[in-house]
Amino acid sequence: MADRKTSLNDLAAKVGISNVNLSNIKTGKISAIRFTTLNAICEALDCQPGDILEYQSESENAPEREACSECGTLNSVPYNFCKGCGKPSAPRL
Repeated sequence: MADRKTSLNDLAAKVGISNVNLSNIKTGKISAIRFTTLNAICEALDCQPGDILEYQSESENAPEREACSECGTLNSVPYNFCKGCGKPSAPRL
């Protein structure tokens, strides 16, 4: 974006997504992206997907996860409350 002198706000407006969602894409806090969104970003930046994406194996960036004993939802460790059922996590020793 800096090479093209485009701000996050301008790009979000051109692509048609929120600043927060675009920021999450930029910082790698997403696990998937729609092809329509990727296409819109590439069109706005006049680039190819390989210019803005980088492959990382799951073991490189995957947070440690723990299954909730109540509902089985996988939560990033450490967690205070389960994302699925809201149950407090077990105390850590």
